[in-house]
Amino acid sequence: MEESESLLAPIKQGKKFLKVCEAVRAGNSVLVLGEAGTGKGEFAKALFSEMVGEYNTAIATYKGSLKKFFSAITQCQLR
Repeated sequence: MEESESLLAPIKQGKKFLKVCEAVRAGNSVLVLGEAGTGKGEFAKALFSEMVGEYNTAIATYKGSLKKFFSAITQCQLR
């Protein structure tokens, strides 16, 4: 997974990216979802490269029916 840091730099400077990094460092899990072509893969690569020195990191990509399942989970509210 060789992605030039110069290509990921604009993502890493964004407010959403910094907020996600803060959440991960606080011990939260992150699930990156989005429609095709929205940049979620690049966002995940930037997050991976940011966290690789701090945590055991991995990226998994699944393109199938589990996407709907995980989307539904994110819409649930715990009572």
